[in-house]
Amino acid sequence: MKKPSKFLLSGLLNTTLSYLAFLALFNLTKSVATALLSGMGVGIITSYILNRFWVWKVKENGSIWRFVTFQLFLVTINWLILHWVSLFEFSREIAQIFVYGIFAPLAYKVNELYIFSKRKKSRV
Repeated sequence: MKKPSKFLLSGLLNTTLSYLAFLALFNLTKSVATALLSGMGVGIITSYILNRFWVWKVKENGSIWRFVTFQLFLVTINWLILHWVSLFEFSREIAQIFVYGIFAPLAYKVNELYIFSKRKKSRV
């Protein structure tokens, strides 16, 4: 199986788990921040494990900091988008699905070129 297919499958799994956690916590707490952070926590852990060991097959563990930093960036942007959407009384549950669709191709390229790249990295 090629990397884009593996990335898509791992993304579907971690997105499903992340979205289910988001929905459950949003329905329980009605707090976007709590639901988003918890859902993203589930997604980050699942995504890192699948990407590192199955999709990109990286043995070194220096990639974890780049991965977490990028994920925190995505969480911040995601939260801002959901906050903005809430101002227009649009469903945050539906908006979250669109956010995933936008972030997926971006995440693939960043993972491929920066986070899990097998090229030698300079120690600057």
